[in-house]
Amino acid sequence: MLDAPIADWAETTIVEAPLPFVSAADIVLGTGFRDPEQRHGFRRRRLSGQAATWRMRDVTLLPGLGLVFRDGRIVEPTRYCVFPAEERAAIESVAGPRRHLDGRRRFVGLNRLCVNHFHILTQIVPAIAGYAADPGFADGVLLLGEPGQVGHPSLAVLHRALALAGVAVPEVAMVTLSPPLDAPDLTFSSLLTGIDGPSAFCRAVFARIAAAASADSGPDSPTLLYIARADARSRPLRNEDMLVARLARFGVVPVLLSALGLDEQIKLFRGARLVIGPHGAGLANVVFSPPGTVLYELLPHHYVNPCMNLLAQQHGLHHWADIHAAEPRPGVWRHHVPWSVDLDAVERRVAEIFSVYRPLG
Repeated sequence: MLDAPIADWAETTIVEAPLPFVSAADIVLGTGFRDPEQRHGFRRRRLSGQAATWRMRDVTLLPGLGLVFRDGRIVEPTRYCVFPAEERAAIESVAGPRRHLDGRRRFVGLNRLCVNHFHILTQIVPAIAGYAADPGFADGVLLLGEPGQVGHPSLAVLHRALALAGVAVPEVAMVTLSPPLDAPDLTFSSLLTGIDGPSAFCRAVFARIAAAASADSGPDSPTLLYIARADARSRPLRNEDMLVARLARFGVVPVLLSALGLDEQIKLFRGARLVIGPHGAGLANVVFSPPGTVLYELLPHHYVNPCMNLLAQQHGLHHWADIHAAEPRPGVWRHHVPWSVDLDAVERRVAEIFSVYRPLG
C-alpha cells in the first residue's frame, strides 16, 4: 500500500465500464482440460472488462518491466507479468540512479512484452487508442519501448496499426530498459496489463483497423488456415510438418505470418472461416476475423494460456481447444520446452468441426 491516498496524486478516467456480455459462440474444450483452474480460465464470460487510465503525479517508471513506482513502492494497478525475483531487483533499481524527465505530460505505450505481436495488437494499440480521447494527448509525449534493433518488425506493426485505427500519434520518445524515469506527469492505461473480460472498446479499435486495411486485388486468401510456428524459437512443435500434411487432407493451408505485413495478415484473417494453430502470438490476428469463424487452438500441457479464448469470446468466434503432451524437461524454462500434438486426435477434432459447422471451405 502507498501512504498517500491515490486521489492526492492520481486522476482516474474510465475508458470502458463493465457491462453485461452475452455471446452465442461455442466454447468446446477437449478432455485434456481436467484441471478445474484451467477450465475456469476458459469459462464463458458474462461481464465485459473495465478499462481505465490513470494520470499520476511524481512517479517513477521502470521501462523494462512497465512498472510504475511512487515513493519507492509499486503502484499495484501497473503490475503485469512480474516475478518475485524481478520485483526485488526492480525495487533496488528504483532506489538507484534515475533519469529525471521534464514536466511535460508522458503517456505510457509500453509494457514488459511490448515487442511481441500479441501484446502490441491486443494491449499497446488499444491503450494508445484510449489515450487519443484525452485532450492532452496531442501535446504530450508517447513513451514507446526500444525493441533493441533498428527496423524491428514490432515497430512497423505498431505504427501501421495506429495509422489504420486513425490515431494521430504525438511526439514519440523511445525508452530503453533502464534507467528508471522520474516523471512529474505520467498517464498509464489499464489495457497495458490486459483486461479480464471481453472489451467492446478494443473490438471497435480492431474493427477500424480492419476496415481501413488495404484490400489489394491479388488472389483470394484461403478460408481454411493453419498458422505455422516453423520459425518460432519458443515452444517448438516437433511434429508440425506431419500435422500440416494431415490438415492438407481437409484443404487447410499453412501460413507463415512472419513473411507478411500487417495489411496482408488482416486480409488473411478477415477472409478465414477456420483458423487452426498452436498457441502463439500469430493467433491474435483472429481479432480481424468475422463472427462465426472457428478458432481451433492446440495447447502444450505445460503452458495452458486462456488469452486466445478471451479474444474469441470478444469477437464472437467459436473456440475449440485441446491440450497435448510436452516432453519432460526438468529445469528448462517453459517456453523452451518442446512438444508434439497427437495427430490422430487432431484429425478427429477437425473432422468433428467440419461436421458441426457447414460449410467451412
